[in-house]
Order: sequence, then structure tokens, then C-alpha cells
Amino acid sequence: MGKHRIPSRKRKYKQRKANNVKLLKSRKGRRSRSGTASKEHVQQASNTSPGAILVSCLILLVLLIVFINIIFDSSDKKNKNTAENYASEQTSSSEKKPVTSLAEISQDIAESTQSDVADTSIPETQLPELTSPELPPDTLTLPETEYAFINGNLRIKIAETWQSLAVNFQVPPFSGTPFTEIQTDTGLENLWSEFESCDIILSPHDELGRAGSAIMHVKKENLPEGEKGETGSYKPSGWHQEKYPGIVDSEPPYIYNRAHLLMWALSGLTSEQRNLITGTRYFNLSGMLPGETEVLERAKAGDELLYRVTPIYEGDDLLARGVLMEAVNISGTYSMCRFAYNVQPGIIIDYATGQTQVESEPVQEATAEVTTTVAPIDSAVTYVLNKNTHKFHLPTCSSVKDIKPKNRLDFYGTKEEAEALGYVGCKRCKP
Repeated sequence: MGKHRIPSRKRKYKQRKANNVKLLKSRKGRRSRSGTASKEHVQQASNTSPGAILVSCLILLVLLIVFINIIFDSSDKKNKNTAENYASEQTSSSEKKPVTSLAEISQDIAESTQSDVADTSIPETQLPELTSPELPPDTLTLPETEYAFINGNLRIKIAETWQSLAVNFQVPPFSGTPFTEIQTDTGLENLWSEFESCDIILSPHDELGRAGSAIMHVKKENLPEGEKGETGSYKPSGWHQEKYPGIVDSEPPYIYNRAHLLMWALSGLTSEQRNLITGTRYFNLSGMLPGETEVLERAKAGDELLYRVTPIYEGDDLLARGVLMEAVNISGTYSMCRFAYNVQPGIIIDYATGQTQVESEPVQEATAEVTTTVAPIDSAVTYVLNKNTHKFHLPTCSSVKDIKPKNRLDFYGTKEEAEALGYVGCKRCKP
């Protein structure tokens, strides 16, 4: 018989097994070779890394040193230039004034300090008399060499000397009217240049504490706004307050007011002492108010005016006999010059001290010829003027409570005087 043959299925199995064995051997060989190569690479890296790291560190160190040297070189050059400039400045200054010792340096500093103080100080004689304990809320103190303070839009300057008489003026005798027109040239129109750098000039008090002349440039844009503040408790010269019920038509019936030379509605000044004098209620409302209202109404209409009020004293009297009121507009088409009497009908006033007393019968008989032209006391009463409606009311009129404070004026005088100011009687109370 022939050779025994292995079935094909077994043959294929053996062949596949042999192939698997060869494949495993080849994979094991590749693994062995790759492991050997990895070990060689690790060994090579471990042999070369320290040197490379050292070289890299040296290179970085060199670069750092070079960078630091560059920075220090530029800084040295800048410091050198600064030092050279400072040295040159010191050299030039030393040429002007050589200083060689610490004592000379101290003396030089002291001299320069003294010169600075001397340059900025103001001689005592030039300082204005700031005696007012309370100025308006919007007052700002400024260097006295320009003006004393600012009130609203108005720059207030204090004159160097006390001024009383604007002209060589003689007080005309009182004839029963609260003011009288004066025909004289006061030279007020020549003073416009005085108001290029200020708006109001007030006189300082004299040695007797009396207020002097006050003058201002009146124009619409400078009129004060808001409500009038409190006048304060300041007592002007000649202040001896007394009550006279039935004679002084006010409540309470005080004879004296703190009368403003420049009324608040023009100047905005309330408690400024150099703008206040002692004045009777009759003088304040019937003597001054008509002229003040006249100037105020012209200013509201757009006119520009110079307005001056000068208290007139006799000798060393503490109480002014009255005030000279002057006004002129910039176009020269309007002027006013009148004297308002500081009197109170029915009261005798001692102008030397300001003390008062009720007029007695013998005095009335002695002055009967003079007082025959005086209107009876009861013909002059207090009216309430409304500046907005231009009506005047009795104080008891129900319309009075509706008048805003800024539009109200208390006027002491006759009905004819109120109408002469341009006011008409209220149809409700029929004054």
C-alpha cells in the first residue's frame, strides 16, 4: 500500500499552528529590539542632559548680565545729566549770591522769608474797618486792596477816609414836609470812573462811630433777588430807643429804625453796619422811601444811575439831622437832589445824643408859627404798598395778607403822598 496521507483538515490545522508559532516568534523579536532601542535612547539621554542643561543656564546667565548692564548704563547717563544740570544751576546761582557757610545759608533763607511777608502784607492804615458782626449769607471776604467783599453781584469797596458832606451844604429848616428839593450842583456826574472796578463804595466809621457817605452804581442786572434778611441788633450812633403810642404809627410804636443809606432793594445789604444810621420811622418811610422808590423804578426800567446818600451831622452830634439824597442817570437826562429830614412830628429830638421826649405844650406854643404848616399827625398814617400791583392798602385790609414779602412796602405818609408815588387806592378797603 501507499504512504498514509493525513486528512486535509488536520493538515490545515497543523499548518495554521505552525504559522502562529512563527508569528509569535517574530513579534517577540520585534519587542526585544524595540526595548533594546528604548534602553539605548534613555541611556543616551541620561548621558547628555546635564551638560545641555548647564550650557543653557550659562547662556541665560550671560544674557541676564548683559541686560542688567544696559539698564544701569542708561540710568547712569540720566543721573549724570541731571547732576550736570543741577551743578550748572548751582554755579549760576552762586555767581549771583555766593554762599559758603551754613550760617550764610540760614541768613539767606531768613531774608527771603522776610521779603515775601513784606510783599504780601497790607499796611494797617489801608485795612477797612470791618466791624459788621454779620454779613449777608452770600458775602465772600476778599483782599481789601481791591474791595472789601462781594454781595450777590455787587462788589463792595470801603473808602480810605470817612466822608460826610458831599458839598458845602447847609441844612434847610424843617417846614413840615418830610423832604425838600435842593438846587445845587453836587458833581455826582463826575464820579462814573470810580465804579469801573466796583459797584458800591461805603465810608468807614469815624472816631465817633458814625456812618458816612454811601454811593453805588445802580443797574437792573445787579438788583438783589430773594427776600430781605434780618437787619440784626446793631445799634448805630445816637440809638436811644423809645415807644410813643399814639404818636408813632407802627406796632410796636418805636420811634427809631435802623435806616439803610442804600436800601436793600438796591444794594442787597441788610446788616452791614457802615450802611446803617439811626433814623425815625417818619424819616425812613416818608423822607427816604419816595426817593428810593424813584431810583428803584428807573433801574427796573433799564436805566443806569449813580446814587449817593450822605448823612448830615452838625458838629459832634451822634444823630444825623437827615440825609442828602442824590441821583443822576448815565445819559444825563435825569437827576435828583433832595434832603430828607430825620424828624418825628410830635417828638423833640436831642441830636447830640439821640434821646427823645414828647413835645410839651410850651414848646408847641413857642414853635406855633413854624408848626402851623405841619400836617396833623392823624393825617399821616401807615399804608401798605404793593410794588407789583401799584396799589396801597390800609394795614387792616384783607388783601394785605396776600402780598408777597418782596412786593410789600410799609409807607408812612398821607394818601396824597402815596398817590404821588404812582400808587392807587385799593377798592376793597378804600384808604
